[in-house]
Amino acid sequence: MVSQEGSEVELLVSPGARSEHGRYLQDPIVSIDLSEWLRIIEFLLQGLKVYGSVYHINHGNPFNMEVLVDSWPEYQMVIIRPQKQEMTDDMDSYTNVYRMFSKEPQKSEEVLKNCEIVNWKQRLQIQGLQESLGEGIRVATFSKSVKVEHSRALLLVTEDILKLNASSKSKLG
Repeated sequence: MVSQEGSEVELLVSPGARSEHGRYLQDPIVSIDLSEWLRIIEFLLQGLKVYGSVYHINHGNPFNMEVLVDSWPEYQMVIIRPQKQEMTDDMDSYTNVYRMFSKEPQKSEEVLKNCEIVNWKQRLQIQGLQESLGEGIRVATFSKSVKVEHSRALLLVTEDILKLNASSKSKLG
């Protein structure tokens, strides 16, 4: 049970209750400040991007990607790219796709300027959901004398689409 009073979130657990993983919960009451709770949720959501890529690689790696991190599991910067043998056409910006995530976006500029992870001689795409990475990418590309085109795309899934997908699955089964 989660109750929200003022600026705190209290997780109320009966002593001896079992978690969904079958483990017994020890602490009868855990109190977490609401701002801390939101920080934890944001951290978990950000981590999903990284762990999702790792998941796909561990399950057959259908897109032949590799994940590069500064350290593991306490990473700050992650770059996901195709394996080098996949990036053979220097003009193919659909194959030469990089995805970036950083817990410290201000460091992205330094990483991109001083590493050989990105092949700046190729036509490429850098994709990501963090607005804060934009400035670091702009500065890094300027320092490499790379022409940049910025575009923004937004994925929007409506409830109608979800219902349509669910009803088509039920017809198939």
